[in-house]
Amino acid sequence: MDTEVGNPRQSRLKDFYANPWTQIILIRMICFCCPGMYNALGGLGGSGQVDKTVAANADVALLSATAATALFIVGPLFSWVGPRTCFLLGGWTYALYSGSLLNFNRMFYYNGAFVIASGAILGIGASMLWVVQGAIMTTYVEESQKGRVIAVFWIIFNVGGGVGSLASFGLNSHSKSGTVSDSTYIALMVIMLVGWVLGVFICSPPRIKLAQLHAAVESETYSLKETAKRSVQTVCT
Repeated sequence: MDTEVGNPRQSRLKDFYANPWTQIILIRMICFCCPGMYNALGGLGGSGQVDKTVAANADVALLSATAATALFIVGPLFSWVGPRTCFLLGGWTYALYSGSLLNFNRMFYYNGAFVIASGAILGIGASMLWVVQGAIMTTYVEESQKGRVIAVFWIIFNVGGGVGSLASFGLNSHSKSGTVSDSTYIALMVIMLVGWVLGVFICSPPRIKLAQLHAAVESETYSLKETAKRSVQTVCT
């Protein structure tokens, strides 16, 4: 009797999990927690530090690493391991960057190299997140719904930066020091880690209940070598 009752419930749960809109909402929440909080951190000015040089150098390292890896490394990796593993490999780097600023704050500004290195690592992780985000947003829904999905995503994503900035303001409104408090970095780091953990629930494309996605998965399956070759052709042609 329990088995007969349990199977329909399990089926409904699987249907909910594999529903395209469930995955769209999930990636919105992930980006709210990870790059959204990173935007809040960047909006503090020099990532909340008196000396803006270290944060500026970390930003340069981040952008350079993103540009170097997004196409030639992360693209083939995504095709090989899928969206969930790709995100889990890179999503934790947001919390690492926030943690490096916390360490920099507590070490009285003697550990700038760690912040810059964390920025470079975050650049690789960010490219993984945005490749996953782009794939989910453009393939997990019907063509007629893509405009609505993308619009709502960017609203929620930017709300993340706004909420993070308001939280930072509340934590530092009475501070007389030139930097933000340790609790600001800790709070943002915890939210980023929550976003990373949510990545466990990302569903692989073959399980999504969308006919056009199944057809694309079946007709566009490439090996890692073929994917790398296509990446080079994209840049060179």
